[in-house]
Amino acid sequence: LKIGDNGIVTIISPNPEGGQGVKTSMPMIVAEELDVDWKDVIVEQAPLNTELYSRQFIGGSQAIRRSWQTLRMAGASARHMLKEAASQRWQVPAEEITTEAGKLHHKQSGKSASYGEFASAAASIPVPEEVELKELKDFKIIGTSKKNVEGEKIVTGKPLFGIDIKREGML
Repeated sequence: LKIGDNGIVTIISPNPEGGQGVKTSMPMIVAEELDVDWKDVIVEQAPLNTELYSRQFIGGSQAIRRSWQTLRMAGASARHMLKEAASQRWQVPAEEITTEAGKLHHKQSGKSASYGEFASAAASIPVPEEVELKELKDFKIIGTSKKNVEGEKIVTGKPLFGIDIKREGML
């Protein structure tokens, strides 16, 4: 997860896309808990690193089921760290800070800022062991239809598929 100073959020998708939509749906889970507007999200494919990203493969219909909690925790942890950074700078309790669509708000003082304004400060805050997750009723992204982030590439044949690999000496 990367948050630019301009508020653009880049979410790394651990599993490769094979037409089943995981390169879109997995980042949607992170974006939901982060509380960012989907229009401000860019999705990048994670490099192959099964120690960092377990289960990096296509098949078995397990990507969302096995990663649901981890992805939610990633987004919620980042949101928590942003709130902590704002709390420190604004000198207000973090519990009083709310988030919405990539912005932090402190109603009592009238202060607000974009995630981008606090991204660097939030990066220096330790990742929490536990965070509160959103209630399902508060979801704004999950449960909505989003275009597959790889859709155009897939239908125009631009991605590199396993069958496209050429090795020296292949017959």
